[in-house]
Amino acid sequence: MLAQLGPWAAAHAGRDWAAACDDAARCAALSFRACGLRLDLAREQLDPADLARLLAWAEQADIVGQRAAQWAGERVNRSEDRPVIHGPLRSPDRAPAALREELAAQEARLLALQDEIERDFPGHALLHIGIGGSDLGPRLAAEVAGPQPRRALHFLNNLDDATLQSTLARLDPARTLVCVVSKSFGTAETRALYARVADWLRAGGVDPASASVAVTANPERAQQEAGIPGDRVAPVHPGVGGRYSLWSAVSFSLALAYGAQARAELRAGAAAMDTHFLDSPLAQNLPVLGALVGLWQRNGQGLATRIVVPYADRLRLLPEYLQQLEMESNGKRVDPQGRPLGHRTAPATFGGVGSCVQHAFFQLLHQSEDVHPVEFVLPARVPGVAPDLQRTLLSHALAQACALTRGRPVEGADESRLCPGSRPSSLIGLAQLDLWHLGALLAYYEHRTAVQGWLWGLNSYDQFGVEIGKQIAGEVEAALQGEGAYPDAACAAAAQALRPD
Repeated sequence: MLAQLGPWAAAHAGRDWAAACDDAARCAALSFRACGLRLDLAREQLDPADLARLLAWAEQADIVGQRAAQWAGERVNRSEDRPVIHGPLRSPDRAPAALREELAAQEARLLALQDEIERDFPGHALLHIGIGGSDLGPRLAAEVAGPQPRRALHFLNNLDDATLQSTLARLDPARTLVCVVSKSFGTAETRALYARVADWLRAGGVDPASASVAVTANPERAQQEAGIPGDRVAPVHPGVGGRYSLWSAVSFSLALAYGAQARAELRAGAAAMDTHFLDSPLAQNLPVLGALVGLWQRNGQGLATRIVVPYADRLRLLPEYLQQLEMESNGKRVDPQGRPLGHRTAPATFGGVGSCVQHAFFQLLHQSEDVHPVEFVLPARVPGVAPDLQRTLLSHALAQACALTRGRPVEGADESRLCPGSRPSSLIGLAQLDLWHLGALLAYYEHRTAVQGWLWGLNSYDQFGVEIGKQIAGEVEAALQGEGAYPDAACAAAAQALRPD
């Protein structure tokens, strides 16, 4: 079926999509709602009949069966022989009984640990150390939760000493609780940052182990290598991938900073989207519809990128979050048995916050020879933002979507002002920007990513491409310390030229 998408999409070549977007009946048929989200596909270059054919293909590809297998706790992550359980973390009633009991025990332990910390560290600032999935989700959620947490919340993720020092300068070691987050407790960046922070605590007369909590799937390592007591370790289930770990104890910092109810609201919004995804017919199923349009763009129209533009500063981390979710999950070239797929998979995702990026890369979107589909994420209301300013932001977003479709004709012989138009885009509207709707939005993207992985015939839940660089980094660091050889001559020359000492 993937091979048929190109000729099928080509049948629309030369069509006036501006006229199609003026067809009210078509627009209504390509608009869908669920869980406080509105998915508007009217500016995508397909018709309801095309979408119906894509849905029929999804039925034949047994999307329903693969969805059921994942949620039944089967080991669908075949390469690592693991189940995939980030969904049951927030929707335990949909999980098998044994898993439900295990997750309930972990959650009860987390709530008890929160009570203990509230008692022992009243008013202390919180320093969250993690990278990748152990950082992006909690930081994004904290941005949406707002600027007034119950306790100050700071994040460290990268090995940048300037950021480390400027962050520690704002903190008092006697009034700081450290939350170190690493699924393996072996992530090099996180371990190095925690070592520096531990030195800072000691210099301030504080025992690091007594002022730290760990979130990890390897509690023994946290205890043995960092000395963090076992009763201060929040476990993460091995079946939770890093980029899906916001729903686990990785979001503990959100609860500590904003209260347990904040984390509960985030998970409740995601659970609502889980229910929609699991129970709704495919023809009204937002993640399935979004996934099919993504394949139409990638395999039908041959578009290699996807631009995500949220029109709210509190969603500024969303493109970065989706880069990890989508490209780490579906940036693959083989099937679960290691055989070449023979077709393109995940597009490159990038973006930025509107309307700032209108003054940056939108020039390329309007006038480049290449076509880059855009996804506008538009909250109708943002707490603390004046309605008139939000209306202005929304007017810019809708105008850009319209301009991408309509374009602008040549004025005389001067083609420098020409905008070709016929550039596809979609809109995701949120009724309100809060933690509940953020949870629903992120779960939408997760399910969309899973459906695309099933249709592409790959395993969305391993990430062996992430590991190769980590392994070579160990060799390079050893060589920099004079304890080994560089991987190759080019690396040796660059290392010698860039040595920091």
